[in-house]
Amino acid sequence: AAMTAAAAQMVGLTGADPNDIDYTAVGAAVTTLSSNLTELSKGVRMIAALQGSSHDGDKLLEAARGLAGAVRSLLMSAEPANVEDRKALLDAAAELGISGTRLMI
Repeated sequence: AAMTAAAAQMVGLTGADPNDIDYTAVGAAVTTLSSNLTELSKGVRMIAALQGSSHDGDKLLEAARGLAGAVRSLLMSAEPANVEDRKALLDAAAELGISGTRLMI
């Protein structure tokens, strides 16, 4: 939930004129994403190792990789050089939400 909230915060904060963006707040959202992704990856690896079925563990790891890729896309689309491409940012945020859901299923 914290990762989705941080993604939403990034979308909201970067919607302003590039000269008016609160980069400190955007940085805080990036930090939230990064720290939560680090903790998530530790937990996912442990849970995958404890799964009774290697297939279930593999599915969990694949979902986590998808979420990590979505975070990467979001961060790349939020770079100041890419701030003009709003659609890419919105698409990346949507993919993060979808990937997070896949991880929970």
